[in-house]
Amino acid sequence: MSTNEETIESLRSEIAALKQQISQSELIQLPFTILVAGSTDCTFCL
Repeated sequence: MSTNEETIESLRSEIAALKQQISQSELIQLPFTILVAGSTDCTFCL
């Protein structure tokens, strides 16, 4: 494999890992978003 192909494959792997981290953080954030959006005390809701 050439250096360019290795670099591209490395970047693809990093992108996949970052997309997975984003998905996980969105799942962690979801209950808090629902809680805030449903609050009657909410002054700024999403």
